[in-house]
Amino acid sequence: MNYVLSYLTLAVLFVLQTTLGRYIDICGIAPDIIFVYVLCYSMYNYPVRAAVLSIIAGIIVDLYSSTHVGLNALLYMYIGLAVSNFASTLMKKNVWTVALGVVVLSILYHTVVLITQYVIAGHSGFVYPFVRIALPTAVYDGVVSLVLSLWAQWLSMDKIRGL
Repeated sequence: MNYVLSYLTLAVLFVLQTTLGRYIDICGIAPDIIFVYVLCYSMYNYPVRAAVLSIIAGIIVDLYSSTHVGLNALLYMYIGLAVSNFASTLMKKNVWTVALGVVVLSILYHTVVLITQYVIAGHSGFVYPFVRIALPTAVYDGVVSLVLSLWAQWLSMDKIRGL
């Protein structure tokens, strides 16, 4: 049943991000709710479950808003696997460490996306989008993770590793 709720949560968060995302923005910056959910879900679940949800979430984001189809699916999968394998025991002990981990991983994710846009698409400028978009989005993602980590923890209550 929790698997169904996990994927239903992903669908609801996608609808929230695409419809209400522009209304909850601060100075034009909206949180990446799906990415935060993928990270929080990966912290509390086994690598295969985390990878499957991460790939599905990445494909959904790719189909909706990406010019490079497959990039988000690949990045979500790698980051979800890394969090599930390595950071899960470090980050899930406290919601503040979860938020800090989400901020760091969000900066990493947005850096890779900006570099690929710079290299592949030939967009000029890296510093301005990094400072004006990536860093504020990472902080906003950290705040959102305080709520989503509790939900992800509840979804995986019967299979939490390391607690």
